[in-house]
Amino acid sequence: MNLLCPNCQKQLSVPEQNAGQLMKCPFCSKYFSVPALPQALDVDAGVTRSSVAVSPSPLPTAPAPPPAQASGFPTSREVTVSEPALARSNESSGVYPSAVPSPAVGQPPPPPPTGYEHAATFGINRRVVSWLTPVALLLVLILMYFPWTGVYPGGYAVYTQNALQMIWGGFSVDATGDKVLGMAKGIEGAMNANWMMAIYLLFLLGALFLGVLPLVQAHTPYPLPHSLQ
Repeated sequence: MNLLCPNCQKQLSVPEQNAGQLMKCPFCSKYFSVPALPQALDVDAGVTRSSVAVSPSPLPTAPAPPPAQASGFPTSREVTVSEPALARSNESSGVYPSAVPSPAVGQPPPPPPTGYEHAATFGINRRVVSWLTPVALLLVLILMYFPWTGVYPGGYAVYTQNALQMIWGGFSVDATGDKVLGMAKGIEGAMNANWMMAIYLLFLLGALFLGVLPLVQAHTPYPLPHSLQ
């Protein structure tokens, strides 16, 4: 006979000789009782089968599940029952278990993890940061007055040239050293003007002006024109 599994609702084909027995579903592996077939009654002394009420036979009792194996660990039902009991006992006594165990008194702290390194940090004040740009540009402007190239026989500066002298092709001459070397006229004839250095100087002065302008605006009580802001 064909019937549906009461657990997974899969259609099954069960032989009639297994009616009224406990069967295992091959799909969900769960047990269920197969309904029993109505049994035919014998006809006694001219009593027809249709006039006698048919009473279904009682279903056989399902075998009890096998007992759980004894082990050292509690079953899931034991855990379910014991946990609320333990919680109620803790609530009644006012004692609650702590999730994190407290360290023992006098016990040294655990060692740091491997790969730990000490790190040093330092901070810079915002006022100091705002002065870095103008001070650096001013230092570059001052260094343009120092010699950038020259002739140094024996480490003695005889002919030198700074960044500003490069613009028009000038240079400085030490009179004492020139009496010995006599190279001033030759150097002057070979020296040329470098107008790119003039453009460099203009950009440097403009950057210095833009670097100082925010400091002036922050320390003056009067508002600057909108174009400068």
